[in-house]
Amino acid sequence: NMKAIKILTMAALATAVFASCSNEDGLAQSNYPMDNVVRIMTSVDGMNTRASYGNSTDKLNSFGFCINNANSTTYTYDNVKVTKEGSNWNPATQMLWQNSTTAVDILAYAPYQETTEDANGKVKVFGNNDYAFAVQADQSNANDYTSDFIVYRQKNFTPGTELNANQAVDITFSHILSQLNLTIELRDEFNQNKEKPITAESVTDVKINGTILSSKVDFTAESIVAKVDNTQGATAITPEVVKFNGADEKTAHPTFNYSAIVIPQSVTSGKFSIGFKVNGNSYVWTATENDVVFLSGKSHQLHLLVGKDVVQISYIGVSSWGEEHTDNLETE
Repeated sequence: NMKAIKILTMAALATAVFASCSNEDGLAQSNYPMDNVVRIMTSVDGMNTRASYGNSTDKLNSFGFCINNANSTTYTYDNVKVTKEGSNWNPATQMLWQNSTTAVDILAYAPYQETTEDANGKVKVFGNNDYAFAVQADQSNANDYTSDFIVYRQKNFTPGTELNANQAVDITFSHILSQLNLTIELRDEFNQNKEKPITAESVTDVKINGTILSSKVDFTAESIVAKVDNTQGATAITPEVVKFNGADEKTAHPTFNYSAIVIPQSVTSGKFSIGFKVNGNSYVWTATENDVVFLSGKSHQLHLLVGKDVVQISYIGVSSWGEEHTDNLETE
């Protein structure tokens, strides 16, 4: 990718040199495009994590984009679908800035959902404080990113001073849901059975129980949040299987890693549990000590130790999305 980076740098350099020549009238340098066309580039906050976009938008295929221009409905756009084509992001409708100096509010989100209608006509995304979004109950497909709700908002964006060297809006998405990284570790009593060695298939039917999947996203909040929809009941989530580490001379115990995305919420003590089977036998761990709280934009780690007759908690923690606690989690 160095080549691409070099070409970009040279292009930026050429632009800068060209601009400085024509800049003798003392006007401030601007990246504003002559054709007024809105162009877009993307990235995501936080390191790369599975079943979510992490910090790369390689896996992102489309998103919804809004420009709210308080002075002009002509230059206001709501929920325009922006699609990746090669390395470019192409809006379904060409959007224009009114001019270089008129400030606008920008909102972008993914996964894209088509504009809905109600009795009053089209439901706007911009300014919506109860936009419905739900994570999937089945998150086992590693290539399915539809549960990772990401957003970007910039108020008072002035194109003349804030566009990048490519004359584009730099969109940096943030994760607003919660991630749960689960580790199931099997103790010695499973290891010593030579007739039945532990394999990646030894643990099955993993379920995360007790969370509500539906939310209402408030795009008007100071920091955009997904509020859990308490009118709904809890639904089990099947997580993505991330990794199996077999026991060897170095690691005494085999570990199984899973990942899921959860709507931020507080689950009453006794209502949150992890269910799974080891060699066909059912096990359940229930959080009975405290309420379980999932925080917006955070990654939660839960590490369970499984003996023949008991499941204990070995570690529970929270970190920024993508900065996982590495207790027994080996990176590839």
